[in-house]
Amino acid sequence: MSLKTQSPPTFLIIDDEDLARAELGRQIGELLPAFNNIEAANVRQARGLLLSHRVDGVFLDLEMPGDHGMTFLPEIRAMGIPVVITTAHDRFALDAFDADATDYLLKPIQHSRLARTLSRLRKPEPESERKLLVLGDQSSCWPLHPEEIVMAESEGSYVMIHLKDRKPILLTRSLKEIEHLLPESLFVRVNRSQIVQLHCLQLIRRRDSGGFTADLEGHGAIEFSRRQAQAFRQRFGF
Repeated sequence: MSLKTQSPPTFLIIDDEDLARAELGRQIGELLPAFNNIEAANVRQARGLLLSHRVDGVFLDLEMPGDHGMTFLPEIRAMGIPVVITTAHDRFALDAFDADATDYLLKPIQHSRLARTLSRLRKPEPESERKLLVLGDQSSCWPLHPEEIVMAESEGSYVMIHLKDRKPILLTRSLKEIEHLLPESLFVRVNRSQIVQLHCLQLIRRRDSGGFTADLEGHGAIEFSRRQAQAFRQRFGF
């Protein structure tokens, strides 16, 4: 089962100049009818945002205080996120493409050139083929393939990430935050406290109350709430 998300794309703009970030956001807004924009002034801020947001593309300046953008590029690509370099210098172009950058835009960015770049970004890798998903909190982070995750389960102020072949991971995060990071085509919320991977559902049974009961790989029976059962039926015609 799969579902192509219709949500507007979310782009992370990383640049140490406030005006440059604002101008690029304005230019993107002229070309896309809807998108979400988040911003970082340096690599340290960007790392935090990538842990807390589901990002469809990164626009990365290179010469910033702290870490250089070229050192951050491979880290972003390891997460499977497309990266577009935005810089006033052309001397890093070969290294950027060697590191698998999607595009290289020279400032000031031309409208027609940005339009071609956005066309590329609107045809991203399928979500299920993204290389890594990085889940973490203030103390630690774990790079995971989405297919490794069986279930995310709320436990008070924490979320337990149940994995197929590893010990569970306990995060100081909300389930809503984790939900935003998980690929929509692979995961479904089943009730207020659980999100599961679709491929790990082995049998789904309707209940008289309007909800579902499902067998989850390695975890036995789980319960769909009436609300989430209705959303599931609308999504998959079940």
